Amino acid sequence: MAHPTGRRLAPSVAVGLLIVAYVAVIGTMALRRHQNLRTNALDLGYTDQAVWNTLHGRPFRFSTYLDAAFYLDIPIQEFREPGVLLGYHVEPLLVPISLLYLLHDGPETLLWLQTLGIALGAVPLYFLARWRFERRITGDTSPIAGHVLRWLPVAFVLIYLLAPSLQAANLSDFHAVALSPAFLLAAFYFLETDRPWGFVAFAFLAMMCKEEVGIAVAMIGLWAAVVRRRWILGLGTFAVALGWSYLCFAVIAPYFNGLDYSAFLVRYGQFGDSPADIVRNLVRQPRLIVDWLRQPDVLRYLRELWFSSGGLSILGLPVLVLALPSVSINAFSAYGWMRSGGGHYSAVIVPLLLIASVYGLDWVAARLGRSGRYHVVSALLMGLGLVVALAHHYQAGVSPLSRRFALEPVTEHARRAAPFIEQLNDLPPDVPISAGSNLYPHVGHRQWAYLFPTISDAEFILLDATGPGSPAGTGEQRQIVRDLLDYAQFGVAASDHGFLLLQRGLDQYRFSPTFHEVFLSGGEAPQVAVGADFGGQLRLEGFDWDVRPVVRLGLVVEITTYWRVLEPLDDEYRLVFYFWDGDNRLLRVQPEEQALHWYPTSLWEPDQTVKVTLPPLPVGDLPYMGVAVLRSGAGDREVGGRLTPIISSEGQPLVLREQDTILELQKP
Repeated sequence: MAHPTGRRLAPSVAVGLLIVAYVAVIGTMALRRHQNLRTNALDLGYTDQAVWNTLHGRPFRFSTYLDAAFYLDIPIQEFREPGVLLGYHVEPLLVPISLLYLLHDGPETLLWLQTLGIALGAVPLYFLARWRFERRITGDTSPIAGHVLRWLPVAFVLIYLLAPSLQAANLSDFHAVALSPAFLLAAFYFLETDRPWGFVAFAFLAMMCKEEVGIAVAMIGLWAAVVRRRWILGLGTFAVALGWSYLCFAVIAPYFNGLDYSAFLVRYGQFGDSPADIVRNLVRQPRLIVDWLRQPDVLRYLRELWFSSGGLSILGLPVLVLALPSVSINAFSAYGWMRSGGGHYSAVIVPLLLIASVYGLDWVAARLGRSGRYHVVSALLMGLGLVVALAHHYQAGVSPLSRRFALEPVTEHARRAAPFIEQLNDLPPDVPISAGSNLYPHVGHRQWAYLFPTISDAEFILLDATGPGSPAGTGEQRQIVRDLLDYAQFGVAASDHGFLLLQRGLDQYRFSPTFHEVFLSGGEAPQVAVGADFGGQLRLEGFDWDVRPVVRLGLVVEITTYWRVLEPLDDEYRLVFYFWDGDNRLLRVQPEEQALHWYPTSLWEPDQTVKVTLPPLPVGDLPYMGVAVLRSGAGDREVGGRLTPIISSEGQPLVLREQDTILELQKP
């Protein structure tokens, strides 16, 4: 028979093992994403640079947006101080975080800190749930009931760690706000267990994560005043927290950006031009609220938030009210990513949903489970919640329990980036550089690092021809490089496997023979053979497909086509991909925008096999595809024919067939 002490310790040990597993798996995924050049200047790059500058005596300074030659959804061209992070977000917690760079000076520190911070939120959640449920254990409680009540908190920890919104935040570069769940949960736990100094300390830490977290803390202050009757503590917290958020939005950020309000107010411009206009319009025209909330993507976001709590948060309506302001900030934004569930924006909301779930389950079980049936009702409700949470995680999460799990190896392309990154990092930190978005986080530890296509006074430019085509499109990037070389402003310092390092004033304009290797098959054979000829000049040998998770898009398919050059090409050609829905309606025309810009067909040589990869496409959203080979300058012509799915809902590959130079995907 197990010792009573062992039975009491077992749930705590289980929580510890779950935390370790989360840190090991999700932390490795976050690191591998960075190693494979999938992190970006927005937001790991600029945060890392701001933290590095803070440690070196330049608090909150970064240069990502200085002299910006691109546009965002916020008016960065109008900023008074575009190089001070406080004009965008107020995150004082970055100051103590910068001290961690004394241990390891790199963005990896931020990624592991974020993983550990999210995981440790499970600790106060566990103690809160244990405090709530173990008080139901009395002298006449049966051993089975006691066992159930001791393990209920572990189930809530599991729901928390499996929440897709938290895992998405963990794999969405780095944001200080992702550390707020642990602080909010700890603050609430200390409040409920009547330890006000612990509550104040963790509430303060939560507010230091980001400007809007003060609103969530203010709501907890209201709970302390109204529900717990701690009027001085509660109302004082409410006033200070709300005042802090107001100070951030209306004073600190405008002081540095020179605008009248927070730069992110433009995301609510559909309701008015100023905070007063927005409030006035929503009060006078409540139909605006109803119409906005009826949008499918808004409803989907609210539904997925609910599923993240296992559906149990609805049982705790009084606590759920605490999350309403934070939910509204995301749900009413015109910026779709804020309500996609795929970024960091829901990090503040998830802990409040879990608190509502704990209290709601306790309240409902206490009312339905009288006469000794409390543990039965609570176990049934918890079981239902776990089923919902696991099913939602399987669809939207990224752990090994999800259909979207993928731990990619470090690619050959990423390994060949190392010499370029090392060369820039060996430069004195006062040498200005410019870098593409996916390389910026690897080279941003310097006072002046610009986001390409911004060049300014950069002495070096580092680009990845296969990197993301933002903020400048791939064709625009290639044209800028061509102009820089043509006018002898920069020369080619090094090039290899799609990476290009330019140096100001260098008299060297030839690319390395290995530069275009990233676009060649290198002897690889396609997964699916096709063998379709186009005019006797090109042959589509076949294609590969790879399904993987992308934080913002969800499950995506990446298609790589293999093209064999049969004879010297007499003209420039382009590939155009067409996508239809099930009713044969043309949804999108997708010209290939990467390989053919950097490696045009005029450079293709006979007997070469060239790889052409499409950008990631959401699985199921564009189920039908065709491809045409067109002469450069030819207009897009209408295409037709019977269409069949590119990839089935089960993820099975489908094969291509040729029809009038249009390839359609068809089941074998």
